[in-house]
Amino acid sequence: MRQQHKAKPLNTKNGTNIPKMALKNQKWDRMLGLLFEHPEKGFTIREISAKTGIPTSSVQRYLKKLRKEGLASEENRFAPSQHSKFLKAIYIIDRLYECGVVDYLIKTLHPSAIIVFGSARKGEYNSKSDIDLFVESVKSPALNLAPFEKKLRHEIQLFVEKDINNLPAELFNNIINGIKLSGHIKLK
Repeated sequence: MRQQHKAKPLNTKNGTNIPKMALKNQKWDRMLGLLFEHPEKGFTIREISAKTGIPTSSVQRYLKKLRKEGLASEENRFAPSQHSKFLKAIYIIDRLYECGVVDYLIKTLHPSAIIVFGSARKGEYNSKSDIDLFVESVKSPALNLAPFEKKLRHEIQLFVEKDINNLPAELFNNIINGIKLSGHIKLK
């Protein structure tokens, strides 16, 4: 009889189980969201508990894990690093898809590309930052982004242009260094 081998769990360099950490709507997901949105603020255990609905004992346990991963500081605030900024950018991109704004722009504008850029792309945004989106489209009807802005709790700064190559150089460079959410870009 063949012996089956159990697959070894996939862990981060600090020992946190990656599949468990990647699951959505987990307690650390809500805690990270709070820290990502308010990077300038340190929170007490009770504040985190009240804002996320997570019991204080669980907050303490998960903060310990987040600190171990370099995502939270001893002051219970976001700990900026290349890795944590990357995760923060992925977090806001996921929220852009979840709130439906990407699908709305695709259905309304039929764009050749949608790109997130600026502080959201760099993982350097805070609760007062807007989200910069570039849309390459020949259409430019009036759009109602208010429902998406409400869900995101961020204003959306939308840049719509028929051809990305027609943009001023500085804006072009910012956009081209963004993250493509949909479509493709043709450069000259």
